[in-house]
Amino acid sequence: MIILTVTAKNRPQTTKKAVNHLIVGGIVAAKADTSYALLVLPRFLENHRILNKIKNARHNKKYSLFVAKKDDIISKIPEQHHALAHKLLPGQVTIVYDNKRPGLRMIDSETITSLIAALKTPLTATSANPSDLTPARSAQEVETYFNHLPILVLDEGEVPAQKSSTVIDLTGPKPKILRRGAFSLSSLVK
Repeated sequence: MIILTVTAKNRPQTTKKAVNHLIVGGIVAAKADTSYALLVLPRFLENHRILNKIKNARHNKKYSLFVAKKDDIISKIPEQHHALAHKLLPGQVTIVYDNKRPGLRMIDSETITSLIAALKTPLTATSANPSDLTPARSAQEVETYFNHLPILVLDEGEVPAQKSSTVIDLTGPKPKILRRGAFSLSSLVK
């Protein structure tokens, strides 16, 4: 495990190291909006097997995809939900636009957005924790959980304690909450 401290001054260099790590099939842990997240390129199936083992998940588990732009999500959802999506993004919301595909997230993270922009592809993401433990809120917790794995950790300090992202289904005529988290349904549709 390698831990790199990210600052405004060294973000370009640390982002480049993380991009190189992802390109060769590595796993990166980075600060997201609700916890630290484990990030992989979607094309590396071995990483999905590693994530499944960490998460004690079934083979076909759908992880979120982190995207860089609102349009990456809005272009996929029904038009009647566009105004709601504009209010929610970026934010602590995972949007389901197709029940057979991963939910999409656009988080407020300069580092993760820089990674996605440099790679020109979304990143598969899941919270950085074994399935039976709480999500890591710091680089040190990521290290405690995964010191046996070759993960590159981008340390940007601690994430404040909070709920997971709210998972909202926008495939139908009305928004539907699939997992309660940072937002309630009433606050989402106001």
